[in-house]
Amino acid sequence: MYDTERLCWAAFVADERMPTGLGTPDKWIAGRCEAGWIIGPKGRQERVDYGCMIVQPGADVLFMWHEPRGARDIIINGDGTFRLVGFDPGDWTGVYDAGAHENIADTLEDFARGCVDLYDIALDDELAVEVRFSKWTEERYRLEVTGDKPRFVPVQPEPALASAAPEGSA
Repeated sequence: MYDTERLCWAAFVADERMPTGLGTPDKWIAGRCEAGWIIGPKGRQERVDYGCMIVQPGADVLFMWHEPRGARDIIINGDGTFRLVGFDPGDWTGVYDAGAHENIADTLEDFARGCVDLYDIALDDELAVEVRFSKWTEERYRLEVTGDKPRFVPVQPEPALASAAPEGSA
């Protein structure tokens, strides 16, 4: 994981094992071929390892963004209860273990239970673990090509439709 900057991945490569995150969706444009534009890692071997997709101008591509929210120590008891040292950073959607990146969770409760199993914490013992907080979001981008220059532009979500029923009708 990367803990210092906001990075994105084309959603089709977002998995337990991912290529290096990039700073903008445009950096995922790996080149052009007869069928369209290649979206994926820049390196040939990474494209073999993680895959790529061919996109036509006007097509939408989903990107996953990771934003670090800081790290804290968490004291985990063998029964799965825990206490966070310091304040909860708030605006986060996931946590992971700084020492074991495979220990990922959506809640601190699940994270603590994962640590009990991973570190085999005895029932009457406790362990301090560095937990890293992160915010994951999804954003859709459309591939636009002007001349021979491709770029991704954000796709704005559709506005909600207002109800056509008059107030007070049953």
